[in-house]
Amino acid sequence: MTRYKLELEPEEEFQIIAICCHEKDYRLCWKLNKACRLDLERVEPGELNPEVNSLYCYYADEDQTSYTLIANRNDEGWLMPEHKQVDYFFTLCDPQQKPINEVVEKIRSIKNVLAVYEMEMKDHKSREKLTIA
Repeated sequence: MTRYKLELEPEEEFQIIAICCHEKDYRLCWKLNKACRLDLERVEPGELNPEVNSLYCYYADEDQTSYTLIANRNDEGWLMPEHKQVDYFFTLCDPQQKPINEVVEKIRSIKNVLAVYEMEMKDHKSREKLTIA
């Protein structure tokens, strides 16, 4: 009998920016909106990812890019315990896959942001935690 192995790939490719900042989520969101000219709004995570405690989203119609700010710390502990040094994950789902250096620099210029860097997550389960639909 022939066996087949099914490997699932994420439907959407997205880029992840790690943010280390001691600001409250709503204050960081306000500063991101100002610095990057976005309109992030708080949304309920829903049933698809109940592990997420704090979630802010924005969809830009002009370039079809969606932006999401996710807090790493939730009521039960960490969303991703392997990345305890990261306070927030900022994801960009950009169909054109533009370089995110400009976004990283804008975030780096925000007062009280301690560190910002682009993350590479090869692990499917880790990426799945950051997928919000």
